[in-house]
Amino acid sequence: MSAPPAADCFIGEIRLFGGITPPLGWALCNGQKLAVAEYQPLFSLIGTIYGGDGVKDFALPNLQCVLPIGFGQGKGLPNNYAIGAKGGAYQVTLAETNIPAHIHAMVACTDPATTLDPRGNFFAAMPTNFTEYLSPTATGVTRQNADANMLTSAGAGTPHLNIMPTVLISYIIALNGFYPDFP
Repeated sequence: MSAPPAADCFIGEIRLFGGITPPLGWALCNGQKLAVAEYQPLFSLIGTIYGGDGVKDFALPNLQCVLPIGFGQGKGLPNNYAIGAKGGAYQVTLAETNIPAHIHAMVACTDPATTLDPRGNFFAAMPTNFTEYLSPTATGVTRQNADANMLTSAGAGTPHLNIMPTVLISYIIALNGFYPDFP
């Protein structure tokens, strides 16, 4: 629906809005399609970046439940992101390849072990007569307190939410206003 041009905005300008219903001359940034013939000035600015066939309709950006960021190549980022591109994920599954190389210190002592039950304890020196983890033919072998099964990966491999604390608010786009001048 057309409305008189607003005196304080450019056509295509996007603002945060605290309400649910946009004011006259504005539309929610919800991906809706508009008729090219009815909104020619706005279409000439955003074209089909956000969808539509470019003949009879074009789409507004859909900023529902997403975080807009500036397009281009940010410092330290590997890609040059085009305007209208989408990225990110609501959920992620953490994999070993996502974790930087690191170490975990292990605590041990040289006192003789007093139990075979490791729960609630830490590594200790094996009693001299303890040979459960040694081959019967082992000679001159340094005894080890751990085997390959003692330290394993943990976690279920299920996705977790990847959303920072948020407050949801409406984004609106100006359908009318001043047509921007370009250098």
